[in-house]
Formats: sequence, C-alpha cells, structure tokens
Amino acid sequence: MKLFVPGGEDMAMRDYTPRRYKDGHLLIDVFDHEGGPAADWARNARAGDSAMVGGPRGSAVIEGEIDHWLLIGDETALPAIGRRVEELPAGVSVTTIVTVQGTEEEQQFDTDADWTGHWVHRPEGAAADAAPFLEALAGVTLPPRSYTWVAAEAGVARAIRQELMASGVQPGWLKAAAREGPPTGTLRVARRRSG
Repeated sequence: MKLFVPGGEDMAMRDYTPRRYKDGHLLIDVFDHEGGPAADWARNARAGDSAMVGGPRGSAVIEGEIDHWLLIGDETALPAIGRRVEELPAGVSVTTIVTVQGTEEEQQFDTDADWTGHWVHRPEGAAADAAPFLEALAGVTLPPRSYTWVAAEAGVARAIRQELMASGVQPGWLKAAAREGPPTGTLRVARRRSG
C-alpha cells in the first residue's frame, strides 16, 4: 500500500506492507530513522493527526502444500514477516531470521503456528552485510516442501538466494525481494525508536 504523509509543501508517498488490518483498524510499522518523511511524521504523530493510504496493491498469493515456511529479512521486512507468522494456522511450522540493531527492536508475534524466531543483532550501517544472515541460516535445517521468502538489501538478498540454491532449494520454492540502499521502512508507529 501507499502511505501519504505531510512532507514540506506536498504529501510524501512511501510504500509499506500493512502489519495488520482487523476490525477496521490498520496497523503500519514505520522504521524510525533520520531524514525519512514517514519516520518524521510518525515520530511526531498524535491522536487525531491525519495520513492517507492508497491501495492495496496487488500481491502474489502463495498456495500449495507447504510443510515449512522460512522467512528472512531486515527491519524493512518485519511487517510482512510478522503478518505472515501471525496469520499462519496451528500445525504449520515457520522459522524466521530477522536482523535488527538490538534486543529493543525484537518483536513478539501472536501466532498459533509453530514459530521459531532467530533475531540477529547487527550495527547500524551494516544492512548490506550478508554474513549475519548466512551464519544464522547455517543453523537452520529445511524439511522437504519448505517455502523461503527473503526481503533485504539487494546484495544481501542475492547472497542468501545463492546460498539457498547451492543447498538444493529449487527456484519455485524461493522468493527473494531486493531493496536498494539502506532500510527505509518498518518499526512501529507506537513510538518505538531505534538507536
């Protein structure tokens, strides 16, 4: 979806994955970083302030007999990862590998699924380093019919994809979404601040 917030003389527009939409309430996570118009707006937002949303945009629906989900990403992927984990039903197995700067940015997901979470801490400015992901991934065993979804900086997503394919994951069971540049969107609007 598109989030439109006041930014200078015009409205600033950014792409976001809704964290949750339930009972008429939309939750959007916004990564708190300097210089981002959505982050600046969210940091100063008060009850009654306005923003606009556009969409939702179309997205792929993943279906079929999946025995296990592996979801890998950085801060920008947290809304999509959290949403998927929380929507999975009981009896479904899911593993997450997420990099954040520290324990204060780890999130708890309310899910009926069998969830194993790996939080990997890495310093600010290291979003383009694939090594923390690859080290965590080395400790994960994928059962047959595991679907893997990756969202991270372009070089990191590419390195993870190459590692997974080298270990035998078939292209149809893997989706790697790349982002150019530093993280631009995810922690909670509810005053959660990084750094």
